Amino acid sequence: MKITARLAATVLATMATIGVSSAARAEVDHPVLARSFLEAFDRADSSPDDIDFGGFLSEEFVQVQLGLFDIYLPHPSLADGDSSDEFKRVVKALLQAQGRWLEWLQVEEAEADAAQAEIKALTRWIKSWKPGKWTFAADGPRLALDLSEGSEDARAASESFAQRMRRGTALGLDREEGKREAIILIPDRGHFVEAIAFAGWLRSDLRSNFWKDGTHTWTNFYLEEYKVLALAFASPGGSAREYGASMEMSERTPTGLEQQIVQLATNSMIDNYYGSKIPPTFAGGLAINLVVDLFDECNTRADGDLSERRTEAVEFFVPGGNPSGGSLGTISADSRWRADQGSDRFVRVLRTSQKSGAGEMKKKGKLNFFEIQDDAGSDKKILSAPFLGAGAASRQALPAAFEGEQLEFLRAYRCAFLWWLQNESMGKEKASRAAFADFLKRLAQIDSAADIEASFGESFAGRELSSEELDRKGDLEGRFLYWLSKKKR
Repeated sequence: MKITARLAATVLATMATIGVSSAARAEVDHPVLARSFLEAFDRADSSPDDIDFGGFLSEEFVQVQLGLFDIYLPHPSLADGDSSDEFKRVVKALLQAQGRWLEWLQVEEAEADAAQAEIKALTRWIKSWKPGKWTFAADGPRLALDLSEGSEDARAASESFAQRMRRGTALGLDREEGKREAIILIPDRGHFVEAIAFAGWLRSDLRSNFWKDGTHTWTNFYLEEYKVLALAFASPGGSAREYGASMEMSERTPTGLEQQIVQLATNSMIDNYYGSKIPPTFAGGLAINLVVDLFDECNTRADGDLSERRTEAVEFFVPGGNPSGGSLGTISADSRWRADQGSDRFVRVLRTSQKSGAGEMKKKGKLNFFEIQDDAGSDKKILSAPFLGAGAASRQALPAAFEGEQLEFLRAYRCAFLWWLQNESMGKEKASRAAFADFLKRLAQIDSAADIEASFGESFAGRELSSEELDRKGDLEGRFLYWLSKKKR
């Protein structure tokens, strides 16, 4: 199935929409959808007062304790072979993502060895799963460890890896009580849309957030501390009355499902560790880079997704999307900005834009200019660095026709800068990676977002993040722009 530009343009924020057509605005009976969700668990006669959501999950969902994450899957999905396979793939990917995060942090050898042993034991356990054969009896086990008859090694690894990740010892946090991230996976598209209606039925105080037009296009939302993720996109062009019509997340690329969920979960992981101390755009750039590390691309529809629980952070990157929802208009994921899906960290397309910008301006500081186009590709605007730090805060708004292209540019710029910071900023990869790991750990210790810029100098040999002059020998953004200018298109 060919993805339409409208679907490809999606910014999947906490309650994201792909863009609601007039057909999608048909009235929906949300209470009926909520009742349909309950029917899957033989609870059609329940009232909101009958249901404690945490208890409901423990009784009706399979649970996997996997490091930072507690992952839930509705037990009726086990009977579906495709859903069981997707469940297994996603769980394995989330384990790999946490392993890569620990590599980024360059934890001490003893902790690294222990974590690696835990990951290997959990990987063996996940490979042994046959979810389609698990029996979910009325009074039987709900934990995947019990349903799969997990070995003692798997049980020990599950417990120790959970403690390690939740306490945040790799970041120097050592949170004694730990702090989990709870993620609910809903494989069936129709069941996911019904879950949104159920959320409004259960929480009357939040009903206006859930009983609204366009929910058939959502891909994730929060209910209390639980992040609920769809494992399928809405069908392109589908209407609210056809809310169960879906498109596989792996339609375009074999690992599309894993990429989507890992990016969304990584945003949650960063929020868990740092909260409002780091800006949403920085978190988003880290998440994209982690996905590319694992899958050699980031072919997702997850940009801008951040927890609605976090307060607004001080930005040291130019904001690149509305974290409370919205879409990118008509910008296509097949546009020049996503043609390579980040496999080169967007260096090629950024260099092309930089070279075009320099040609238009023809003056000193030409490395600081980037050319973007309007939605129709018929008009051009020049963006001028700095895009990072305090100097980027007061930027003139562009006409609406350029908004999508600007968002795509900033998304690419952040990703490339953070990759450069991690791998090239100190001249050699080893030194750069050590400085980046130190930086991530320092951020976990700061008191507020106002302390971020000082952390750059402490980790990167006294260099500030950015400046108005953008000195290629001094500040980090200036050095990045010079590095970018030496890349081939």
